[in-house]
Amino acid sequence: MKKNNTYRQIAQHMIALVAVMCFIACNKDTEEEPQKFLIEYGTIEKTDEENYTILLDKGDILLPTENIVPGRTLKNNMRVDIDYTILEEAADSCKEDYYVRINYLNEIPTWSIIPYTSSIEDSIGNDPVQIINTQIANGFITIEFYYETSALSDTHNFSLVMHPATSSSNNIQLEFRHNAHGDKGTNKFGHVCFRLQEALLDKQGLIKLRINYNDFNGPKDIDLTYNSPQMGDTNFTPQSHFSR
Repeated sequence: MKKNNTYRQIAQHMIALVAVMCFIACNKDTEEEPQKFLIEYGTIEKTDEENYTILLDKGDILLPTENIVPGRTLKNNMRVDIDYTILEEAADSCKEDYYVRINYLNEIPTWSIIPYTSSIEDSIGNDPVQIINTQIANGFITIEFYYETSALSDTHNFSLVMHPATSSSNNIQLEFRHNAHGDKGTNKFGHVCFRLQEALLDKQGLIKLRINYNDFNGPKDIDLTYNSPQMGDTNFTPQSHFSR
């Protein structure tokens, strides 16, 4: 009988030890589970002075519930690149897709597309850039590129101009221009946005876009297709062009 009690005590100790080890392992896995940091382009949609959602270029809507960026500092329709972590998926009945923590948010310079005239030729410049990506979403076109600059320079200007004389109703001729104001140096990454929907309000259906630009190796062009939204429609299909 005494021997049986001893075996029983050993078994109980073994079970307890296994349970403790499993508990420690589970806690360790939880503690060491890496945070997922996602980086995307999006557009701010203000809901009131302090609160906002973000419409990503890929279509998802984010509702920040943990936030380091006060909503009062943001403007409606502001273009941003954000670093975020998904905390929870929203219910199907919600307008939003995910509740998120905002880790970082940066405004992307955004301008209107301007019509080309000979009077602006000197101001828009024609300095080279290396375009690595162009993306159309949510009524904007985003251009990513490299350009030469010195470390402390902030004198560069970037423009997207439309050539009315060589454009038609469904074929739009554009040109990405860079004015370095004489500044040179090492390559630096840049990204800018332009209000494409605003510039093409009178257009309907599929519109072909050609963007000419001055690359470091000479003139180049990019072809894109813009699906003009119907009146009141805010859903857009993202389109991208990558170049290396």
